[in-house]
Amino acid sequence: MSREKEENAAELKIGDEFLKAKCLTNCEVALILERKMSDDPLNHQVSQVFEKSLQYVKRFSRYKNPDVDAVRQVLSRYQLAEFELCVLGNLCPETVEEAIAMVPSIKQINPDQCLFNLLFSFFSLLEFLKAKCLMNCEVALILERKYDQLQQMSDDPLNQVSQVFEKSLQYVKRFSRYKNPDAVRQVREILSRYQLAEFELCVLGNLCPETVEEAIAMVPSIKTKGRAHDDEAIEKMLNDLSLIKKFE
Repeated sequence: MSREKEENAAELKIGDEFLKAKCLTNCEVALILERKMSDDPLNHQVSQVFEKSLQYVKRFSRYKNPDVDAVRQVLSRYQLAEFELCVLGNLCPETVEEAIAMVPSIKQINPDQCLFNLLFSFFSLLEFLKAKCLMNCEVALILERKYDQLQQMSDDPLNQVSQVFEKSLQYVKRFSRYKNPDAVRQVREILSRYQLAEFELCVLGNLCPETVEEAIAMVPSIKTKGRAHDDEAIEKMLNDLSLIKKFE
């Protein structure tokens, strides 16, 4: 039997060497290369090939470092081959048809509902990762500004403040840990230094944990394997936040 007959990517017949190989998505490679760069801050050992490789994977990475592990976890639930997982993770198809065109072998997932569930979970995760999140204190500032505008135009019946608006404003003000606009801006600036996902940033900004243990309990993903957040880095982040609160 010829090699051409034996190999058929649509049926996942691609040879044991390739099938069993460990594959990485572009964003995972970018994470590894960036870590290597940080280990050598003076760039003594960085070659031109290394730099171009890093530029390439960063350019074609579809999500940021904090999201890498979440994507792999979702796709790993469905017993995909390594290369199937990485093709989906790199190209991020938006429809079932696109996914099958990119990776024909995933049609073998049985039953069809399982394929639908895989793609639905993946698409939902991507939408969540792309979402822009705001802390309660940021929402409070926005709503307060809008409230003041509506109050100035209160003579116009179309500009009356609704009950839902008022209750929303009361809620975010009650659970805002920072009130001063400058403090709110500083909190986001500090948390943004740590390459957190949007939802991680907002959970920490809303709940303001006081210890490393509390922070990890509230946001377990900040200690995910491959992240650069050791206990010392997390403690420094919390200390910076507590100083803002202290001098607000």
